Amino acid sequence: TSALGDTASATDPETNWAFTQISQSAAEMSATCELAQGLAETTTVADGVSVVLGRALRLLPADTAVMYLCGDDAGVLAAAGVRGMYEEKLSGLQIGRGEGVSGWVAETLQAQVNAQASLDIGRRFNPNEVMDLSAAAAVPLVQGSNTVGVLTLYTTGYSVLNDHHLGVLKILAEHA
Repeated sequence: TSALGDTASATDPETNWAFTQISQSAAEMSATCELAQGLAETTTVADGVSVVLGRALRLLPADTAVMYLCGDDAGVLAAAGVRGMYEEKLSGLQIGRGEGVSGWVAETLQAQVNAQASLDIGRRFNPNEVMDLSAAAAVPLVQGSNTVGVLTLYTTGYSVLNDHHLGVLKILAEHA
């Protein structure tokens, strides 16, 4: 019992919900501050991409992070940066707008969580290879009214990322 006469404990569902909400809000605030600080120190697009991908992998339970940017051909997204598993294999990967998870997110501006990673990256693997990345979460990168790319995370397990993680990913994308 607290000084106020409450009997709330750590096992109380309402208390657990409140702790979860506070923890998630703190993680989101931390993501924003860390990213803003990191981006303030960059001078090139490549450096900015690297900062965003590094922060995404530090803050979220993902195995690979890719930032796809729209190139000169607005119908194609190209991997401007890759961090994590399969960096070399996924480097330079191109995805058409509307194709796969990332292309669909670029086209519709609707974030996705726990989609099939193979829809994006399967084309980089031959049938004899094992592809450990199984799920994807992707959010659009928008500047004004223009879609400039997609920030996508890949995980080795299904349902690893949840709506809270998607919220943090959206925050990273907004600042990217």
